[in-house]
Amino acid sequence: MTNTTQQVPATMQAVVCHGPRDYRLEEVAVPTPGPGEALVRVEAVGICASDLKCYHGAAKSEFQKGLDLVAAGTESTKVTLIPEPGG
Repeated sequence: MTNTTQQVPATMQAVVCHGPRDYRLEEVAVPTPGPGEALVRVEAVGICASDLKCYHGAAKSEFQKGLDLVAAGTESTKVTLIPEPGG
């Protein structure tokens, strides 16, 4: 993981889960980290067995329940830590 001072864009691409067999590549807002959280830039992700199970209709995990946006891709590569503004 590397540290950078690059500008954070307003949007990013994400594969968003809308339901079984309904995954769409969308442009979404970059989230703003809260207290004790960090923002990371991920250059690429892969899918794993749990992504495929959800795609085929498996129930969302407890972590995903209640979230407005659930993005697929849990195997990340080239992760960059985005420092806090002024930090």
